[in-house]
Amino acid sequence: MEKLILQMHNLQQALLTLRESFEDIKGSDAPCSKSQIVLMQDGIIQRFEYCYDGFWKCLKFFLEQMHNIEDVKSPRSVFRTCVECKIFSEEQGDTFMIMVDDRNETTHTYDFQQTRQIIDRIKDYYKLMQTITDNAGIALGEAPKAKKPRATKTAMARRRALRAKRAK
Repeated sequence: MEKLILQMHNLQQALLTLRESFEDIKGSDAPCSKSQIVLMQDGIIQRFEYCYDGFWKCLKFFLEQMHNIEDVKSPRSVFRTCVECKIFSEEQGDTFMIMVDDRNETTHTYDFQQTRQIIDRIKDYYKLMQTITDNAGIALGEAPKAKKPRATKTAMARRRALRAKRAK
């Protein structure tokens, strides 16, 4: 059970970084160049990919520990089994199946317009992953909430640069 709680805590931390990447883009009032936008979008996609991986693996471990289900090996089978176990609804399961496709697409797409569409859906995936993770934490009774991580030197430097640009 402790390992499951630790995995959920790590997932909460990862989801927090994904949320912060959306806040960074939304909070940027200064006009950005296309290369800056692409860089921010790449960051969102990278964070989505590791949140996705952590999410389905955490659910897999949850199924193993809480429901004694050992035969789920892929994200699709994990999401289907979660629907069968009533961990989430069929509609949410359908959304997660689309998320699987989008995750696979992010690895192979270089189309700016398609990337933009996936990023718009990532915001919804984030909310749904956060809701499911919160509900699982409540079911466990003690999954810790993620604390906001301290800003890295790179993030702080980027914010200073944005503030300086705005001040001009």
